[in-house]
Order: sequence, then structure tokens, then C-alpha cells
Amino acid sequence: MPNKIKGKCLFSETCSRYVYRKLNEEGFRAGFKAFNYRFKTCRQPYLVRKNVNSKEFELHLCNGDLVEERQINSYYTK
Repeated sequence: MPNKIKGKCLFSETCSRYVYRKLNEEGFRAGFKAFNYRFKTCRQPYLVRKNVNSKEFELHLCNGDLVEERQINSYYTK
């Protein structure tokens, strides 16, 4: 799929790679939980903003979770 059509994952470790890693490292249950979490939270509405105190970017997910800059796809922090 061409890059201009392909969606940009919010996370530096894509959802599919994250789920695959959890499956391999921790088994089916952890993989399923990882899939369920990302499926529910990796969607709009979300907000990427720079924290005025730490000067680092934060990703606010639709469920209220806060993700640190090191876990955010660099596409969103440029």
C-alpha cells in the first residue's frame, strides 16, 4: 500500500508488532489483552500535545490514558 494512503500508527511500536511481541513473550492471554487494549484506544479522539513543564510530547488516548513521548510515533512529534 502506498505511504500516502497508509494510516499512521499513533505508537512507535505499531499495534500489530506490539500484539505479536506480547504473544511471543507472555502468551495468548497477554496477546489478546494487548490486542483488545489497542483496538479500543488506538483511535480518535486523541490529542498529541507538548507538556509545558517537561517540554516533551504526550499522547492523550480516547480512554484518558497518557502515553509518553518515547512511545509515540515520531510522525506526530515533528
